[in-house]
Parts: sequence; C-alpha cells; structure tokens
Amino acid sequence: IGVYNKSSKKFEKFVNVNPETSASGVFEGENTVQDVYYAVYPYSELHSYADRDKIMTVDLPAVQNYAENTFGNGANPMVAHAESGEELNFQNLCGVLVINLTGSVTVKSMSVTLLDEAGNLAPVSGKHTVLMDYIEEPSLKSTEESTRSVTLDCGEGMTLNSAEPTPFHIVVPAGTYS
Repeated sequence: IGVYNKSSKKFEKFVNVNPETSASGVFEGENTVQDVYYAVYPYSELHSYADRDKIMTVDLPAVQNYAENTFGNGANPMVAHAESGEELNFQNLCGVLVINLTGSVTVKSMSVTLLDEAGNLAPVSGKHTVLMDYIEEPSLKSTEESTRSVTLDCGEGMTLNSAEPTPFHIVVPAGTYS
C-alpha cells in the first residue's frame, strides 16, 4: 500500500508482513506521525495527493493481467483515511466486469470500451480523482487524462471451452454502462 507522507509530499510504500491471506494485514514502512493518514492500494509512484484540496489522484491501469476466476493482482484500487491511532479501512473504487466466453479459440488479450448512460465512451482507465474527505463511500471522477479503453492481457493465452464459459474479469470504475 502507499501511505501519504505530508512531510515529503509523496506516498511511502508499506509492505504486508503477514504471510497469511486474509481480509486484514500488518504493514511495515517508514512514515512520520500525522494527525490524519491517507492510503491507497496498490502502491504506485503514479498516485498523488493534493493536501489542500484533499484530492487523491489514482492511476487505473490501461492493461490488466488475467487471473483465473478473479481480477489481476493490483487491478482493483482501494483508498482509506483514518485519524492517527485508528485502523485504515480500505474501500473499493471500482467494480468488476465479468465477460463469459465459450468457443474453441485461444484468447491472448481483449480490449474493452464501454458506453456511459448518455451513450458516450466512458473513462475506464488512466488518471482519476477521489475526494478523500468522504464520509461513507469514496467515488472516482474522471480527468482529462482518463482513457476510454482497458486491455486484459492473457499472457500465453486462455483456450476457451465450447461447453463451459470461461470468465474474464476486468476492473472498471463503478457505474452504469449501456
């Protein structure tokens, strides 16, 4: 994860030292004592935070890696904020589009573009912002640097089954698409 450091004005990397897979973790890293902590998963040097406006900029990957029966590692961003001494409770910023395919071909990659409710190409990758003084749920807003397609890289390829659908999971901003 990345935790914003007010002194250095950048995100410091924290690493999970708990080897078990669970809904919580123990993270270690270097940071200064602050009154409020702002954090993002996954850590990326592309993320930024504007302290005065309380706006975090996150970079949604334009290329996501295929993972069997789930989304790729690091594809689903989350944010958290907490007062000093409190636990960080991360919240998802995106949803997951599942495309089920059958057939007999090998899929090496797929690119997706989506339409918003007005019928315009929707921003699904690139830079988005989050107002970090949210009370219940954070929400993403697109920027001029948001892009309108996302590619799922399937590496050497996934060979489809003609009898049973193969699910492909692609992380996109939460929303309604047509």
